Parts: sequence; structure tokens; C-alpha cells
Amino acid sequence: MLFAGSFWLLLMLWAALFKAINIDFFSDLFEQRWFYYPAIALANGFAIIIFRKLTHIIDTITRLQQALIKFLLVLLSLVSLLFLGALPFTGLEPLWESGGSSLILWMQALILFFVNAVYQDEPDNWPYSVWLHRFIYICIAILPVYSVISFYGLSLRIDQYGWSLSRFWAYLIWFLLALFAIGYLWGIAKYRDRWTHQLSRTNVAIGLVVLVAMLSVNSPLLDFRKMVVADQLQRLADNKVTVEDFDLSYFRNHLARPGYEGLQTLKAQYGEAHPGLLVRINALYANGNNERPSSTRDEFIAAITLLSDNPPETLLTAIYKQETKNHWNLRQTQQYFLQALDLDKDGDQEYLWIEKKPEQTVIKLFFQQDKQWKSSYLGSFRKENNDIDQFYQALLAGEIKVAPSRWNDVIIGDQRFRAGLE
Repeated sequence: MLFAGSFWLLLMLWAALFKAINIDFFSDLFEQRWFYYPAIALANGFAIIIFRKLTHIIDTITRLQQALIKFLLVLLSLVSLLFLGALPFTGLEPLWESGGSSLILWMQALILFFVNAVYQDEPDNWPYSVWLHRFIYICIAILPVYSVISFYGLSLRIDQYGWSLSRFWAYLIWFLLALFAIGYLWGIAKYRDRWTHQLSRTNVAIGLVVLVAMLSVNSPLLDFRKMVVADQLQRLADNKVTVEDFDLSYFRNHLARPGYEGLQTLKAQYGEAHPGLLVRINALYANGNNERPSSTRDEFIAAITLLSDNPPETLLTAIYKQETKNHWNLRQTQQYFLQALDLDKDGDQEYLWIEKKPEQTVIKLFFQQDKQWKSSYLGSFRKENNDIDQFYQALLAGEIKVAPSRWNDVIIGDQRFRAGLE
């Protein structure tokens, strides 16, 4: 494949050179399917013929790889033993904070891979000295301990956030790696120094389990997507997660048809009590190239928390027309707030429009100009940099003040300049 790819790149260079001097024949020829399919196939076949005459080089490379892996297996075994010895002094908390379960699974997988790469020859033909051979299988024997640790870490994540596709796959990988670890431990306990006699039988038996698992997860028998939907909906019903914090985008982008059906269930069960949820779900399936609103005017207005009585219908219509043009914004916004205030002290009401998103809050001002409602961006602040709870408590309590600006505007000709020094 590498040779065929290099051959194709040379053809592209050939075509580009001649095209640079206005000869397009070769570029047109090389882009035709009837040319490049057989040409690449011939290059691939030619490469096979060449390599058949160089089998001694391949054997040399294979022996070199095995020698390197023999060294890496010893090093990896030492790392696993030292790491396990350090855990009683550090505790498991730092491991969970840094996503340590996945690292442990990777370490287990690498050890198992290296073991099979090193001990692939005759069982009685040891690649190490006796003491190094025993050191290796002692490190293999402690792999079930790592399986217990990674299981505990994965279980903590499930308790915190529920099931997801990645966590189901992580559990499946954990289960298969744990089977290999237990199988190898059984061989070590039974045969001691001659444990490699059990290696092939263990691999074949667990290989059948791997085959059944792969067939199951690719069939309706074990559909992780449906299982994720059921679990997350149950967490919502059990009040382990709020409607506002529910990850709708995950259902839309990762769970395919079961995710769509789950979102329709959400709309049916929670849409009336939480109209903002309905607006977000509708926006998730809106065509980004279509300017048609994903929700009706009544659906969108029902999602607004009105902090002032009787806002003008013309204002609500203007907000609806403006905000529903941006489907991405609708998907991200958890709550909308509308608060009346007289910002310029002229006796006419302006309105604060506040959008609460997962990571930030956006504030706009709607005001009338020439009998038309217009908006102006006032600012935003991120969740981690401010006391978000205090802000919304003050907003809902009506603790809103209008403070005069210290600096007046500067007008030169027809241009107005505002000092941003507050």
C-alpha cells in the first residue's frame, strides 16, 4: 500500500509539472477512473512481486521488532509494578481526577499485546532468563488488581453522569481485558514457570467470547444507543439531572435513531412544563441552510420567562423573528428572560433580553427606534468567572439598577465615540 501510494503521488507530480506549462493532458488522464483504478492495482501487484523476493528483509524486520518488544515488555512490567506500589501512598483520588481508568485499560492492553508478541513461539522456548521470566509473569499475575481498580473508577463515572456510548465500550473493553487477565492468572497459578503452555488455550477460549461480544454489539441484541437513551431518561425522571442541564446534543449527534426517539419522548413528557426544552429540541433538527423557524411563535414565546407584565406583542414578534434565525443559538440556550426597565429615563420602556447558556450568559437590550424594535448587545459573562447563581437570584428578585455613565460620548462630525473606561 505504501508503494502504491507513492506511485500515485508521483503521478500527481507528473501531472502538476506538465499542467504548470499549460499541458493538461496528463492531469485529465490521471483523474479518470478507468485509468487510476487499474494503474494503482498494477502498482500494488508489482510491489507484492518485489517483496516476495525480499522475504529475508521482512524476517529481519520481524526479529528486530520482537527484540524491541522483549525490552518494552520488561519496562512496561516494571512500570506496572512500581505504579501499583505507589497507589497506597497516593490514594486513588488523583487517579480519578485525571481520567486514570482509561490509562489503566491502555496499560493492560499493551501488556497483553506485548506478552503475546514475545511468547508466540514454542511454550518451552523462553525468550528470557528464568528470573526475568518469573518477574514477567508476576507482573501479569497482578493484572486482575488493575481490573478491579479500573472497574471502580468506571463505576464512579456511571454514578455521577450515567451511561454513555463511550462508557459502555469502556466496560466492554474492561470485561474482555479482565477475562484475559484472569485466564492468564489461572495459567500461572496452575503451571507456574510453564504457564505459557496454557496461553494459547486461554487466547482461543476468550477469543470466542470476543467474537460473540462483537457480533452482539453490532446487532439489536445489545444496542448501546438504546441502553444509553433508557438510562439517561431514567436519570431525568429520578431528578439526578435537570431538564436545563440535560445533554440534548448528545442524543442528536451520537445516538442516531434511538436518540431521535428519546428526544421525541422528552418533548411529549416534559415539553408542556418546560417549553424551552421543546424549542431546543426543534432547533436540533432544523436545517441550517433553511431560514424557516424551527419553532412556532407561540412555542418560542412560551419558553420566555417574563419578569415584567404585558410586554408589547410587537416586541415579542420582533424577538421571535430575530432569535429564531440562529438555530445554533437556540440549541445552546437553556432559558430566556425578559425584563422591562427605563434605561434612558425618557419614560418609555426598554427591555433586557437575557439568554442563559451552559457556559455563559448573554445580555441584549431591545429598544424602539422609529417605531421599530431594535436590539443592542450589552455584554456577556462566563460561568466560571462569575457568581452565576447570585446573578440569577438578583434578576428574579427584580434587583436591577440603572447607573449613569461617568463618561459622556464624543461626537466629531457625524461619528460618535463611546469611552469604554468603566
